[in-house]
Order: sequence, then structure tokens, then C-alpha cells
Amino acid sequence: MRQARHDGSLEVSAPSNGRPAPPGPYLLFIVNTSGVPSEAKIVTLSP
Repeated sequence: MRQARHDGSLEVSAPSNGRPAPPGPYLLFIVNTSGVPSEAKIVTLSP
């Protein structure tokens, strides 16, 4: 997945085909350089 940081936010682009993650709700975790995950956020992938 591509990612870009902008003024305190993170933009992520999912792969163009839906095989790795079909549309629907997911829990998104960000992991820091020490391997510690953030609190999860619910995100919805749409086609």
C-alpha cells in the first residue's frame, strides 16, 4: 500500500484489485518504528 504524510494526517492508497482486502469494515492499526501499535480506528474500504 502506498502512503503519504500530510500535516499530521496519513493518506493510504489500497491496491487496485480487491483480492488482498475485499470491500467492508476493517480495524486499522499504525505501528511505530519500535513495533508498538496505535489504538485501532475503524475504516471502511469501498470499491
